[in-house]
Amino acid sequence: MPLLRAVVDRHSCAVVRTRVFCVYLRPSLSAHAVPPQPLPSPVPVVEVNMNQSVLVEDVMYIVMSFADRPTVSRMMRTCRVLSHGGVPYLLRDDVNLRLDSLEASFFQFILADPLHRLSSLCGLFVSPHGFERRSSEIPDGVGQILKGFFNALAAVGDNFTRLRLHDAEDILKLHPDLPDAIASLANLEKLRFDYAGSLSCKLLRNLQSSLFVVKVLILDEDDDPALTLQDEIPTIILQGSRTTLRYLSMSDIHTIPDGPRYPNLTVLKIVNTWTFITHHYVRAFPSLMELYVSRCCISDAHDVEHLWTVRETNIAEQRRHGAWKRLRVYGGPLGIIYALGLTCRMNLMQLDDMDGHGFDARMLGAVLGDARPSQLTIMVTEDSSDFASPEMVQILRDRCAQDLKYLDLELHVGGDIQPQQVNMLWDAVCSILDESSIVTTFKFLLLWWPRELGLERDNGDPAWSAVLQNIDEAAYADRLFAKSKKLKCLKLALSNGRRADDGRTALRVRDYSINSTCAR
Repeated sequence: MPLLRAVVDRHSCAVVRTRVFCVYLRPSLSAHAVPPQPLPSPVPVVEVNMNQSVLVEDVMYIVMSFADRPTVSRMMRTCRVLSHGGVPYLLRDDVNLRLDSLEASFFQFILADPLHRLSSLCGLFVSPHGFERRSSEIPDGVGQILKGFFNALAAVGDNFTRLRLHDAEDILKLHPDLPDAIASLANLEKLRFDYAGSLSCKLLRNLQSSLFVVKVLILDEDDDPALTLQDEIPTIILQGSRTTLRYLSMSDIHTIPDGPRYPNLTVLKIVNTWTFITHHYVRAFPSLMELYVSRCCISDAHDVEHLWTVRETNIAEQRRHGAWKRLRVYGGPLGIIYALGLTCRMNLMQLDDMDGHGFDARMLGAVLGDARPSQLTIMVTEDSSDFASPEMVQILRDRCAQDLKYLDLELHVGGDIQPQQVNMLWDAVCSILDESSIVTTFKFLLLWWPRELGLERDNGDPAWSAVLQNIDEAAYADRLFAKSKKLKCLKLALSNGRRADDGRTALRVRDYSINSTCAR
């Protein structure tokens, strides 16, 4: 391939850079010349050193540093100097490469000055199909082109630090040597594989780069029968980055009690995982500060009693093997954090009920009692009427009197709930704060989902209209603001889940320095 021959020797291409100077000469004044008069006020007098050379091209590069890619491209067409010097600005953001409509223009652009342009490429997003045309076919020969391109990039792409492969497994199957070509990249810092399979995991094990950020979404075993348990253990497939890795997001995770440690990893996102053995994570990621969990649940845990059993086992194992001393953030289902048995302090908790285990008052009391967060956000999408229970209100009231400075509640209710039940829910939520509360910011959003999808487009949902008629959010806000003296910002909102513009909001601010934060 011409690209390979063009970049084998990084010294085979010499570039002579011409600097363009504009020199402004200050004219001399004769003895009889009338000296210039000062400018009239209020225009200030500006003294310019006309003997100073100005590099026009450097000014253009400053403009390029703020310009978008189309603007940089147009500027590069104006002269030979900018055509060469503008390349790093043109290629600083990721280049999108769609394989089903692979354009020769990108490779022609690279081949016009391969050494300089490959060395300026910083990031690449490769997808086999457009998201709207997944059925289109990839032309023959694309795999061979990609293999040659990545081999060349490995040789001279010193600034190539970001790579994302969408449908990674499909891309790697295009040529038998393509995984090895990508694995030979030595300067990658950020890597993202969407829909990765056995080839992708093998590539990760063989990768020569030491990564800082990794995002991997694993295929289901039905989609790739060649996947093994070892492929789903992040501490094994990412061993080459164990001293550099800072951020990891991975799905379908399995863990082991031993193996490599990642002492610098501070952010972990767990996706689509069913088994949680806490001390495995503590050992592998001892410096973790932020833990996020999504699309997960505890397998074979059908009720709170089953979750309690998992929790007690995890707590006992942490006493034996060690536990995290503190986390900055936990974001995810209440049932998961309860089962993990984490007893360390946490600054911010973002709780939801997306694991299917509900939002139980006993679990919430145990979790908040251990974590004692200063900031708490709760989103409940199922059976929000539980928030009207005395147990739930008392748990949150106690925390608001001891630790919580920021409380944000988002409760979803369906069209089958009666308006009087909504009133009870509002009364209960607004009774969480009292004279003893130390909360400074309180937000409450009630999100209404109509019973029938077409109602909001026609004459409206009568039940929603009844809710709006029965709830006086302004009166609630005034009472809360008068009752809780520590409150600096209060926001109460009613919203229709099908129409963002259909709702009402009451905002009260005592400290206007945080007005913009509270209004969001």
